[in-house]
Amino acid sequence: MKKYISLIMSLFICFSFVPSCFAANTNQFVFRDGITWGMSVDDVRRIEGSEDNIENLLGAKYMSYFDISVSKYDSCELQYIFIDNILCAAEYIIRPGKGEVASASEYIIKGLTMKYGNPAIFTEKTAQRFLAPELSETELGLPVNNLSEIIEEFNNSKSLWELKDGTLIFCDKVVSDDVPSLMIYYISDNLVGNINTDGL
Repeated sequence: MKKYISLIMSLFICFSFVPSCFAANTNQFVFRDGITWGMSVDDVRRIEGSEDNIENLLGAKYMSYFDISVSKYDSCELQYIFIDNILCAAEYIIRPGKGEVASASEYIIKGLTMKYGNPAIFTEKTAQRFLAPELSETELGLPVNNLSEIIEEFNNSKSLWELKDGTLIFCDKVVSDDVPSLMIYYISDNLVGNINTDGL
């Protein structure tokens, strides 16, 4: 009888930890096709296939795929961004056509809101994540000269989501080579580092 009770208690203890293990895994951000933060260039290549372009730029490695579908938009670009061979960011570049960026932005923001909940407010704490030394030499880094202006501009023109695992997602309208585009950035919590306070 003692063995039976002991077995039941052991099983009860084991199974009581199972949901917490699964919960921890569901909080990890999973990008398309099962890609997760921390993967190497080779890990991503095994999932996505051979990239269309790869280059070192501003202290990071950019691996690009062209003609990707995002939501209802075709011919989009996807870039995976690695620092020290660790996936730490990704971005979609959507070129919906002249005069359609505003409606595309509205549509994508609705989709992101359906998937991730209401957008968050960009705060000083969030801004400091972009000031991590690892980001300072990449295009994802923010200038540090006027943090309050950056925060105000960000809240007025961009939409931001902060996920449970620390992933930041933000949507931005940009113009490059006179072509209006919509960009969706996904930034890993791995980029949080020591805060550079020079010039603050």
